[in-house]
Amino acid sequence: MVNKYYDLTTSFYEFGWGESFHFAPRWKGESLKESIKRHEHFLALQLGLKRGMKVLDVGCGIGGPLREISRFRQYIFLPIFIYLIMFVLNF
Repeated sequence: MVNKYYDLTTSFYEFGWGESFHFAPRWKGESLKESIKRHEHFLALQLGLKRGMKVLDVGCGIGGPLREISRFRQYIFLPIFIYLIMFVLNF
């Protein structure tokens, strides 16, 4: 039941937002997708992470931002999907 719920809701959110379920300020002439990508790159730079570092993303959703940041800075991300933990712990 948990998997069916997340499969359904994930498809719905991806249809509306793409692979990143957040918003970012848009610059003039910039698309929503471009603004989100720029914002994710900004976050990567603000975190001060170095190339090749390992990063743990707890509660990463479908992992859109971590995949984009990983492509941008070549980090190694270790995602933890909260719903899987909840399922295993029978919440």
